[in-house]
Amino acid sequence: MTVDENRYFVNKTAPVALSEAPIIVNDTMYVPVDFFDGILGLRAVGTASGFFGISG
Repeated sequence: MTVDENRYFVNKTAPVALSEAPIIVNDTMYVPVDFFDGILGLRAVGTASGFFGISG
């Protein structure tokens, strides 16, 4: 994963597009939520309070 690039290479194959590029804010990297379900195969669910839960 590379900051400011909206793609991710899985197993050194063709890149998979992400909805947004990862960013770093105050030494913390933020990735788009589609990274979890599209790349890692996890389930991302938004809550009524605006948070996301990630489950596998």
